[in-house]
Amino acid sequence: MKDLRPKIKKVLLETLKDTYDFGDYTIYEKDDHIRVKDNDPSDLFRERGWDDEALCWIPPYDHNEAFCFITQGAMVDLMNPCYADYPNYDFEDTISNNFEKVGLFLEPYSSGRFDISLDQ
Repeated sequence: MKDLRPKIKKVLLETLKDTYDFGDYTIYEKDDHIRVKDNDPSDLFRERGWDDEALCWIPPYDHNEAFCFITQGAMVDLMNPCYADYPNYDFEDTISNNFEKVGLFLEPYSSGRFDISLDQ
């Protein structure tokens, strides 16, 4: 089976970079996690380690017997806007469309896990 994780990471990075366009943030991938770093955090945030946050994890296929990403931190609100304090109702449609553009299909599995398959 072809590893879909490189495509998944690419779509997540590009979509999140477009989403975090309101401040001085860096979106990057490290150890199969997509992370956001606040490049101009307050002293309090820096001292408590809140200036760098994992947004999601892209586990290997055999972890869940599916290609997926598991949301963490602020991305939980992005993917579940009905429960968010500051909802972004367009994000889930945007990311779904971005996956379709590269031939992948996004399907919610649970509130925190989203399965990715080849678009058929």
